[in-house]
Amino acid sequence: CSSDLYGEDSVSCITNLSVYVEFVKTGMYDYALDSWRYVFTNCPAASKNMYTHGAKIMKNMIKKEKDKAQKENYIDTLLLIYDQRIQYFGQEGYVLGRKGLDLLKYRKSNFEEANEIFTRSVKLSGNKTEPSVVVQYLQTTSILFQKGKKLKEEVIEVYALCVDILDYKLKTETSAKKLEKISKAKTNVDIVFDQSGAANCESLIALYTAKFEESPDNVVLLEKITTMLDKYECIESDLFMQAAEALYPLKPSALAAYSLAKL
Repeated sequence: CSSDLYGEDSVSCITNLSVYVEFVKTGMYDYALDSWRYVFTNCPAASKNMYTHGAKIMKNMIKKEKDKAQKENYIDTLLLIYDQRIQYFGQEGYVLGRKGLDLLKYRKSNFEEANEIFTRSVKLSGNKTEPSVVVQYLQTTSILFQKGKKLKEEVIEVYALCVDILDYKLKTETSAKKLEKISKAKTNVDIVFDQSGAANCESLIALYTAKFEESPDNVVLLEKITTMLDKYECIESDLFMQAAEALYPLKPSALAAYSLAKL
């Protein structure tokens, strides 16, 4: 057995790994705890599944624990599981997303830290970001805006990014079950943005004017500008007029024709 995987005491690592896995299979998480902890501490590179199992074990312990201090210890361990998994098995974007969701679940007031985690996760994962992470990324950004720690433009940029990710998923996903989750996430993203207080003509125009000037022939951008300005009733703006007139000859679609008709 390789010492790189199992450490110096490979026999103990393999034994404890086998023991805790059997307990996890039968849902006996309490009994799995000690053997799992040995593997987690002494053979961190032994198995990627060990981190998935560890999260299940810790969530079970958190749910059952009555003592507040001990519950916090279990939460600390749960968050450490994600960090150590990244260290030994990568997938940083995906794993950070899971970490951020659990941080919000068990420490609801830590939305600023969670937002930092989501920001990193989305940057790394891009269109592969989980729908639930996308929603919470915007939600924490909105909360920080309402507390004066984010600008309107930041909320709008995050919203636009979230919509792009979810739209991509809706176009490429084939699973009906996953499509339902993505559609629900997009509805929730729209609700969060509408309730954020960041969406108004002034902030939208300020954000998209610079982008339009940089890329006046970008069809995707033009569609986004006309759609967003129409949604928030900003169609009397010069930017809407310019974007609508630029869009139609580039892509004479129903959307482009509709935007011109609005003028």
